[in-house]
Amino acid sequence: MKKQVKKIITCILAAALCIAGLAMPAAAEDAPSFQLCVTVFPQAGGTTVDLWFDAEEGCLRLFLPARCDTSALPVRFSGARSISVDEKALTDGAATDAFSEGEHTITCDGTEYPLTVLRSETLPSVFIETESGSLDKIQADKDYKEPGSVTVVENGSAVIENAALKSVKGRGNSTWFADKKPYNIKFEKKTDVLGMGKAKKWTLLANHFDASLLRNSAALNIAKAFGLPFTPEYRMVDLYANGEYQGNYLIVESVEVGDNRVEITDLETANENANPGTDIEAAQLMTRTVNGVKDALMW
Repeated sequence: MKKQVKKIITCILAAALCIAGLAMPAAAEDAPSFQLCVTVFPQAGGTTVDLWFDAEEGCLRLFLPARCDTSALPVRFSGARSISVDEKALTDGAATDAFSEGEHTITCDGTEYPLTVLRSETLPSVFIETESGSLDKIQADKDYKEPGSVTVVENGSAVIENAALKSVKGRGNSTWFADKKPYNIKFEKKTDVLGMGKAKKWTLLANHFDASLLRNSAALNIAKAFGLPFTPEYRMVDLYANGEYQGNYLIVESVEVGDNRVEITDLETANENANPGTDIEAAQLMTRTVNGVKDALMW
């Protein structure tokens, strides 16, 4: 009798799992062949966010910045004849309200994928576009520099719009080898970033080894509370690069001489003034190879 009851229960559970499997889209084994992006702040130079495939979970994710209007997100896609979200058809180039926060099902030419849409609550957003449209070369070589542009959005409004970047490059030592990498950016002109004062150089800390994302900010707050002569200011931001969400970062004042930084005599500016039209950074660094070892010699 007990064996028969167990068989019945097993059959009922198996049937329930089959029904649930039919009701929910299965995790995708391979990345979808289509590409899709949404314009999150049309008024801010067309900042876009790409749909991202989570290979570990086999599902699609869309990470939206704070204060973007999910009721009217212009969408662009390619590589598919038809795409719908929860049976709501998307039109390439038209706005949609399909990407509300939460769980969805996205269907591409008859194939279903699980989709999770997340949106930041209050953080400013930093959108970097590199000249190549990719971070591949930057991530492959910490010393490689690439020009680009940046847009910063706070409270739904662009506080910096398509500002020219002289360079985007990697930074750090042990942190550079983490999956989530830190960067240095340099503006063409001194720029005020989120009320921290005008400067060209800024640092983007990834906090990869800190699950709380709070250790660096706590240390800077403690230093400021103790009244140290120079404590870099910072802001927590969501970082996007070429449409891809990079995660939560700290954008921090770089440690350098300047009116809004370390206020001592600025020999770098004096050097630039004394050598107009010269790339000082290139002139300062001479690279040579000795017995197969790359040495950097400062002039």
